[in-house]
Amino acid sequence: MTEVKRATTTISTIAIRAGEATRIVVAVLKSVNWVQLRIDEMHPRMLDIGRSANDTARLLDIHSDLMERLKSKQEQIEELLAQADRLVTEQQEPEVAVYEAMADSLGSAWKDLNRQLQLRGNLLEETLRFYELSNQHEHVVKHLNGKLTSGVPTYGTADDMRRFAAEFEQARKDLIDVTALAMDSGASIIGQTRVLGMMVDNPERPREIVDTCLVIEEVMLRLAEQWKTTELSWEVEQAKVGAKEETEPLWRDLEAVDRWLTTAQQEIIRLSAGAEVSQASQQFDHLFTDAKQQQSTLRRVSQASERLIGNAESGQLTDRCVNLKRRFDEFLRDLETRRKNALEVTQFFQSSNV
Repeated sequence: MTEVKRATTTISTIAIRAGEATRIVVAVLKSVNWVQLRIDEMHPRMLDIGRSANDTARLLDIHSDLMERLKSKQEQIEELLAQADRLVTEQQEPEVAVYEAMADSLGSAWKDLNRQLQLRGNLLEETLRFYELSNQHEHVVKHLNGKLTSGVPTYGTADDMRRFAAEFEQARKDLIDVTALAMDSGASIIGQTRVLGMMVDNPERPREIVDTCLVIEEVMLRLAEQWKTTELSWEVEQAKVGAKEETEPLWRDLEAVDRWLTTAQQEIIRLSAGAEVSQASQQFDHLFTDAKQQQSTLRRVSQASERLIGNAESGQLTDRCVNLKRRFDEFLRDLETRRKNALEVTQFFQSSNV
């Protein structure tokens, strides 16, 4: 059996204006046994949420104004409901059932209309929160990237870098929190958009739902990309922290060897210039013994630096070891020569006294 489509008649309209660009027109439609309220025209559109916090805040202000103005039409709607109730009492069977249905449908339609507009208000409030979280997210990302590009104490101590890492990790936790909140908010907006979109009697509804969801999804993707980029940058800096922790003890050993070598070079010059030969010979022997210990330390550091695969400082360590080894070899040759000469002189004097 073919369903007969009932004709509808617009028996009234309720127009509300808030400024030149803001307008909502509610049509009161009547069919055989029902009365319906439908948003016939609305600007901004029901699913228009804006593309920034400022846009959404403006839309929310407009919506709040519209809701206040709609409340002023409550008396007009109540009069329609009263008329519907009077019609019910004036009718005879079977028209009573028809008019009761019309009165009920008008009351339900008014509630549905208010619910749609309330849902739009909720949607705008959540969207404003989402954009504010998005702005906060970008601010934290900018702060973190600034620390990564200019604040990493690359040439500081391992303790300096550990302190930096702890500070950065706290800021990173803040970023995790705001990212999670923003993503949850974005998902909520998409869900609310679909619910509200299904309630809107508009042939453009499917496209409007998609367009609104895409606006939010684009922001969510941007936040995710910012998060990913920051994480990758931090992984690089973490490697620097690890490298510094690994090489700092070796650098300390090299500095100690360097200081000893400088002092020892000055000492042999002093001994050669003014000390008694026998005393100088004994001191040269002590220096030679100490030099062997320092040379052993240098050899250990050199071997350790060669095992630092992938460490950014391994090359610098190796170069420093090579330089110190060259200086040590020169020092030992000089020391050995002076030690030998002092020994020969001592032996000469001893043999002369026999």
